[in-house]
Amino acid sequence: MRSVERLDDTGYSTELLVCSLKDQDVKVEAVVPKWIDSSVAFYIAYSHLDYLGLLWGEIREELANETSKDWNIGSFELVKPDPKKITYSKGRFTYSDHLKKGQCTVFSFKGVFKELPNVVYLRDGKELPLPEASLTKRSDWLFFARVPEGYEGWNASVMIPKRLGRSKEFEKAYMEYFRELLGQVGKRVVTEEELGHIKIPDEPIPPGEYCAELRANGSEVSSTRLMGSSGLYSDGNYYSFEYSGKDGEMISVSFTSNGCNPAIWFTFAGNLMGTGTTVLEGEHARSIFGVFSNFSVYNENGDGPLFVDSSGYVVLDFIVEP
Repeated sequence: MRSVERLDDTGYSTELLVCSLKDQDVKVEAVVPKWIDSSVAFYIAYSHLDYLGLLWGEIREELANETSKDWNIGSFELVKPDPKKITYSKGRFTYSDHLKKGQCTVFSFKGVFKELPNVVYLRDGKELPLPEASLTKRSDWLFFARVPEGYEGWNASVMIPKRLGRSKEFEKAYMEYFRELLGQVGKRVVTEEELGHIKIPDEPIPPGEYCAELRANGSEVSSTRLMGSSGLYSDGNYYSFEYSGKDGEMISVSFTSNGCNPAIWFTFAGNLMGTGTTVLEGEHARSIFGVFSNFSVYNENGDGPLFVDSSGYVVLDFIVEP
């Protein structure tokens, strides 16, 4: 049993890999906390495999090695999940399937955010510290970011646009596009196939007018994305500064800017390990585990998995202005 969760600006995603050591019925439960579920516009259930990159080939080799002595399973087969077997009600997902000995399947869904939660919590209720960033004017402009303790590892990028644009009309058009996009579905679970039949509004194109030019000593990169999910835009060219670590750290970058107030695109990706709690029900035991949500996997007898490995990621965009 292996789970991966990802929380980013677009939504909350999870993928659970379940492998069976014998012929049995398997049930998967996922309880998404209210602080996530209340921010979700709709959920997408995935029918394809390895949505979050669980590296199936490597996992299959690990499973074969771990079970070679006691279970005598020569190889593991990955079978596609059936999204029609997923049920959802008030943040609780269930998925049931029958797996033969040596078969594995993936339970995967994404909640698309209508708004990003203000605070992030771990499954034990503790608040997860997030980076803090600021932008101040001295002789040059100075960007500061503080990466807190609490992550297994992290990566961060400071993206300074070469040319920055600000347009109230474009920002309004972008927000209207976003609201119309989310309003096409409603709060429910849809499959990728169903989502493909929904008419998607045309994304607004930013105007080719810029109000500020910025300069820095970073690596020159290009990106076709808008600056985070804001209504700000650039010409697609940036000065980039890359950072990584395992402990807390202060980041600072100086740059010059002419024109309107500047804005910096700061991206952060932090790795987290999940936690688990053993639940006893009579003679049967199962584990409730996860990073943000509570997951549980068990068979018709109520027995849980022998091996549990859970991890997660926080991937956030910060648009930092003075």
